[in-house]
Amino acid sequence: MKSKSLIMVTPWVKYVRKAKNEDIYCVSIWKKNEGAENLLQKIVELSDETYIFDITNYQKLETVIKATLESTHIDYIFHAGREDTMLETYKIAEKYGKALNSSNSIAYINNKLKMRELLEKYTLSPVLYIPIETITELDEASENFEFPFIIKPQEMSGSRAVYLCRNNEDVSKFKEVVYSYNYLGPFIIEEFLEGPEVSVEVISNDGIHHVIGITDKIKSAPPYFVEMGHIHPSQLDSEAKSNISKVVTDFLTLAKFTFGPTHTEVILTKNGPRIVESQARFGGDQIPQLVNLATGIDIESLMFKMLNDEPFMPPKKQRVAAISYFSLPMGILKDVSGISQIQSLPYVQAISFTLKPGDNIPQIKDSKTRHGYFIVVGENHEEVENHKNTVHSLINVEISKGNLQIN
Repeated sequence: MKSKSLIMVTPWVKYVRKAKNEDIYCVSIWKKNEGAENLLQKIVELSDETYIFDITNYQKLETVIKATLESTHIDYIFHAGREDTMLETYKIAEKYGKALNSSNSIAYINNKLKMRELLEKYTLSPVLYIPIETITELDEASENFEFPFIIKPQEMSGSRAVYLCRNNEDVSKFKEVVYSYNYLGPFIIEEFLEGPEVSVEVISNDGIHHVIGITDKIKSAPPYFVEMGHIHPSQLDSEAKSNISKVVTDFLTLAKFTFGPTHTEVILTKNGPRIVESQARFGGDQIPQLVNLATGIDIESLMFKMLNDEPFMPPKKQRVAAISYFSLPMGILKDVSGISQIQSLPYVQAISFTLKPGDNIPQIKDSKTRHGYFIVVGENHEEVENHKNTVHSLINVEISKGNLQIN
């Protein structure tokens, strides 16, 4: 069977490599990105064709895509990166009959408000919410919504500016937070959902949704909700997993999502599973690697195999994998040790410590301000928990807070 040809917009290096492993003809389109020259060079080396320019200039993006379609046989256009340019890419793909998903489907999944409106229309995963256009509407809106509530930007990712408000003082604090991101709207206010949170990794093909697995989340304390760890597979019981899977696949069906990965976050409340948000991409925080370590499935390669019409094979191997993030007190890092010892442990798959002596240790407010991570694997959840505790105990840091030394 003849392999497919693909235009991929903002693909990571590993996506191009895995597509080429499946003999897919790859045209990569990437944005100009100062400081990412090495990444772009690798993209150029692996791709059959590469175009690098300001892809937020959507007129130019369409011009490049149209010219490529005229000169090269292309089966599909696929957006492989973050959400910010995804919708416009699929609008162009639709125009030329090369879309793997409709732009409406992408909007329902990536846009927090459109997702809520779709779920409300079909009474699936009901959550109380109010949309607001600008930060100036927040005070009035908060008077009409019962505390506690969550407020979050409709158009930001990575846990940025997701905030729990228990009172009017918290509302004022949220304004300071969101001003620091230079983001003024739109927002969405939602009821505060309580219960364990998970993410659901799904690969869809021809509108059939394959749940690859469910991952437990470990989040920081309020008011921020930064993801500080993930464990795959989830420790929830089979009934809970089944209910969560059904809610997510029903949502994807309502959204008419037909092909590719989705990463959907769900809270299991006392009233059942409630969808928090979803993205038409693979999960971040190394979740695909956790899935691979636990199940043996490379979900990124699986996507390209499905594109070449290979059948889905359910996972067989079942181990446990986890990622855990370091969280240090604020101050100035004077010294760190133990990393080489951690690297030598047989169950440690990766470690990244983002700080060096002399750095100011930031408060963790979002995914970009975390202090590093490590990945461990084991035969069961208890073993993995022991591994995590061991690694955390081996990191030794000296931190200066004024004249105070913390060891």
